[in-house]
Amino acid sequence: MAAAASWAAPVPPAAAAPPSERFSADNAARSIRMLSEEIGPRKTGTPGEASARDTVERLLRQAGLEVTRQPVGRVGADIVGSENIVGILPGSRDGSIVIGAHHDTKGRDVPGANDNASGVAVMLEAARVLAADPPSSRLVFVSFCAEEEGLLGAASFAAGPDASRVVAAVNLDSVGWGRIVAAPFPSAPPLWAQRALERVARAERIDGAGIDPLHVLASRLIEIPFGADHKPFLENGIPAVTLAGELRPWSYHTRQDLPAAIDRGSLEAAGRTLIGLVRRLDEAPPPRAGVPDPRYAALPLFGRTFFVLPLSVHVLGVLTALLALLWWRSVAVRRGRRFRPADAGLALARAALPLACATAGALLSEGMSQALTGFRFSWTAHQGHHLAQAATWAAAGLALGWTALPRLPAPREAEAGMLLAAGAWAGAGLALLAAGLPDLAFYALLPAAGTLGASLVRPGAAGLGALAGCLPALVLITPRSYSTLVHLLGLSIPWAVAGPALPVLLAPLALGLARTFGAPRPRVAAAAAAVLASAAAGQTLLNAGRPAYDDRHRRLVTVEERIGPDGRPVARLTSVESLRGIRTSLPDRPRIHTAATRLELTLDDPAWLSSAEPEVAVLPGRPDGWEDLRRVEVTARPPTVSDETIFTIRTSEPVDGVGADGVRRPGSVFRRRHVASEGSPREEFHLDLPEGARATVEVRTRTGEDLFGLRLEADHTVFRWESRLQWKTAVPVPASE
Repeated sequence: MAAAASWAAPVPPAAAAPPSERFSADNAARSIRMLSEEIGPRKTGTPGEASARDTVERLLRQAGLEVTRQPVGRVGADIVGSENIVGILPGSRDGSIVIGAHHDTKGRDVPGANDNASGVAVMLEAARVLAADPPSSRLVFVSFCAEEEGLLGAASFAAGPDASRVVAAVNLDSVGWGRIVAAPFPSAPPLWAQRALERVARAERIDGAGIDPLHVLASRLIEIPFGADHKPFLENGIPAVTLAGELRPWSYHTRQDLPAAIDRGSLEAAGRTLIGLVRRLDEAPPPRAGVPDPRYAALPLFGRTFFVLPLSVHVLGVLTALLALLWWRSVAVRRGRRFRPADAGLALARAALPLACATAGALLSEGMSQALTGFRFSWTAHQGHHLAQAATWAAAGLALGWTALPRLPAPREAEAGMLLAAGAWAGAGLALLAAGLPDLAFYALLPAAGTLGASLVRPGAAGLGALAGCLPALVLITPRSYSTLVHLLGLSIPWAVAGPALPVLLAPLALGLARTFGAPRPRVAAAAAAVLASAAAGQTLLNAGRPAYDDRHRRLVTVEERIGPDGRPVARLTSVESLRGIRTSLPDRPRIHTAATRLELTLDDPAWLSSAEPEVAVLPGRPDGWEDLRRVEVTARPPTVSDETIFTIRTSEPVDGVGADGVRRPGSVFRRRHVASEGSPREEFHLDLPEGARATVEVRTRTGEDLFGLRLEADHTVFRWESRLQWKTAVPVPASE
């Protein structure tokens, strides 16, 4: 109870610290350049990653911390061969607060300035600041290895003996650009973390950090395919959160993740937020993990964020019902109004016609831009200009729809439209409450209550109440956030869905606004439609001459090279954008002209293909008490240094074998994964293979290089290579000895 009460207490502004005890974005930027430029790519198990570990250890020692190394040799079937760097700042309390960030990069050619030299640099600078004025809690700074290989370093630490003392963990990932928020994966950010983040940002006056309401909803509605090093802590019952910035799709896990693109304002916001959050956790540790987090909704209002809990949403539902009863008594009983179905239909038609025309205008704007530029998302590099274009076309459509309103008879009862709007919102909200979705119900009940309340004060104000209630939902998706959803997650709204969906979703708002503002005269509306259409046409032609992509907003194309089912090399190009304009080394197709977003190219066999088959040898068992087991040695021979190699043996029937944990047990599938592979990776399996047993070896390798010499080029385009090769061969089981 005491801890819960302390979360509600206001946080006074911190006193100004001496310059030596303040977070320095310049120091963090120097560490980023050291890791991503001087050292460069830091793929797990490579010399670059070893140099990064040495650098982090040295800087933690310089900050005055006790530093140890935690070996991470094997995690399950994954062979890692790396280390976590652990810096400890002793405290007077038993509980520990973990501050972590991963130092490895996705591939051997990824500089990783933002992902995640930025997180490590902020952690190092925060360690220096906190060491000068330490809190009471014991602080553990961990530079995790093998995050890009499946959170293996964090998983090893979170399952270790030192984790039992941890009361909270704060992870940093990709904090070098954009607004700093609590990451919405693997689930919605916990309420305790959101409250702490909001209060720290407000108390410290940190403009570049805060709450994103869209993250809260999106993480519950869609599966976000990202992971972060706080997840293993959550799985072990430890409260944890990741602070993250915004990801630019074209630099995520590519060679373009360079220090030149790092924003020092984001580093400053991340560092100050981290330090404030650690001090807050020191004063009031969060509740232990395992307690279900409520489905809260975040409501930014008047410079702060309010968190709407399920109980509040149920209260709002009751309030909406009371307002509906008061409105009905006032309008239907005292004023003697009579509502007919025909009136509701007429009100809906008069509101829906202009709305449908406005939607058609916005879709027309998008369609013309696509046709003129040849790109699906022509607005990427100039969102403001294209948004203005779409708004002008929508306004022209709205005015055109108004010109037809006199042909539709007006409803006898002016309140019919408002009743229909409030009823639709209230019905949707109550249905969502019944379905156990109070966070979504909040966004439906709020405009219902606003419409009813405003109408009770003054019938003509119904539209203003509706608009005020809709604003939290209308501002959830900004052009920048929608662009991120499109280019990072591949989530876009097709015309066939947007066309019908927008009028349906906005119809209640249109009904309320129609009750308040009505419609202009037909001649005025026709003149406005003509002027707006002319202006929109000029905007469209002007925007068509602007590049859809530039050096700050690049097109991302993922290229997967593999051996196809027929044994021929195949390259698959995938993007959310059209693939036109890409130049290749293929003599029969030097340039791609298709507007498709997915394309397969069949290539000639490379010279190394015939010599890349893995070697398999069955040798006598070693004298370790398992003399009856055969030793199967598999050597991969990839054409280049691989980022990952997976060895799998499958037997036709269960046999005894030694698993990745060193325990002998029966099975039919035995697997090992080398997350770092130099030269020709080799693996040994110990199996009881009887004479005549059928067993196959499968070797899969992954690399971020162009294996087949396709050599793709295009203006303002980044190619992310994910080449994968797979071989299968039979295990030569000899006769019994």
